[in-house]
Amino acid sequence: MAGDKGGSGRFRQRLNIANVPMKETKPRSEINTAFPRSTTASVTPAHRTQPSIAAGYVILKVILIAALFTGIGCRPGAQSPMDEQRDPNFLAGKSKLRSMDYEGAVECFQAALRSNPKNASAHFELGWLYEQQIKDYAAAIYNYERFIKLRPNSPKIDIVKQHIFACKQELAKTVALAPVSRAMMRQLEELTAENNQLKEQVKSLSTQLAAATQRNSTPAPTASDINPNRNSTAQGQPTTPGSTARTHTVKQGDTFSSIARRYGIKLEDLISKNPGINPRRLQLGQEIKIP
Repeated sequence: MAGDKGGSGRFRQRLNIANVPMKETKPRSEINTAFPRSTTASVTPAHRTQPSIAAGYVILKVILIAALFTGIGCRPGAQSPMDEQRDPNFLAGKSKLRSMDYEGAVECFQAALRSNPKNASAHFELGWLYEQQIKDYAAAIYNYERFIKLRPNSPKIDIVKQHIFACKQELAKTVALAPVSRAMMRQLEELTAENNQLKEQVKSLSTQLAAATQRNSTPAPTASDINPNRNSTAQGQPTTPGSTARTHTVKQGDTFSSIARRYGIKLEDLISKNPGINPRRLQLGQEIKIP
């Protein structure tokens, strides 16, 4: 009997273990009766609510990012080209540009930049004006580069870069020609000084030439002029033997003093020998008696 009791006990233990899952299972009708549908719907396991919360955070983040980008797009600096060109100052600048009032157009486009410093269209117009009309190549380069920075994807980028290169070439020309101009100015000053020196030399040589011409016009003294004791006249005409009378024919530049020195006589003797002749009014070809 003891053996039977032990065997039956083990059998009942095995039976209880096998029947454990059977106790947990109930008909669906009983479950629905114990827990109404509205109640079971509100009771959700915790492991099922966590993915729903994470999905809600993701959706909220996407909405915030979209709102942030929308707000950035509404700022004045991010206007489209059409919005920039609707600015009243920009429109006034285009009007003055058509009427060829270039200075007025520059003022209007600068006013458009004051109202919106990121107006790329105004920078482009100013770059063209400074390059083509004002000839301020440094200002043109600045405005072109601002346009590229504000509109890096614009289809005008290649053309703008070409204009920048052309402006840099024009600036290089002015820088390269500056030393040459200074050298030319120094050379011009040296040539001017040399020309003045040459003028002074020509003036001095002209004076010397005039003096030499005047000296050459005076006849050189003859042998009779040097030796008045010789038995001849001042004209080289022979006199009769024993005659001491001599005469002198007045020539250009002759005076009583020069005639007296030429013949080696005193001026008083010459004047007394010719009482009828005024010593201050000698005439060409006049005969002067030599004592």
